[in-house]
Amino acid sequence: MKTGEIFLIVFILALFISVYFFIQKKFINPPEKKIETVIQPEIDVMEQRMEYYEKNADKITAIEEKKIKKMQKEIDAAKPYIKQAENYYQKEYGSISKLPPKQQEKELKKLVEKKRKETEKYKKYIPSH
Repeated sequence: MKTGEIFLIVFILALFISVYFFIQKKFINPPEKKIETVIQPEIDVMEQRMEYYEKNADKITAIEEKKIKKMQKEIDAAKPYIKQAENYYQKEYGSISKLPPKQQEKELKKLVEKKRKETEKYKKYIPSH
């Protein structure tokens, strides 16, 4: 035998032995993993919230007041639109509400049909889902 063949045989044996130990360590006898569990003390959430609100009462009331002011501004800004909607309703339906019931029904059907035709024109602009 030549030295190259001996080296090749020793290399192959070493490879088999290392693969055997690798497989044994990883798959046959895997290392044990320790799982640590941390138990948190029981926390009373309501008590924490009450403490938080007591500590930050001034900040919380200031934030709430800001929210209320913002809502009031939005309401004030919407008042002209509400008035406009009321005027539109009165213009469209006010004359119908003064009619007798059977005639009201006929007029409402006519109005609904008129509105349906108006919306048909714009249907092509509305994306369908």
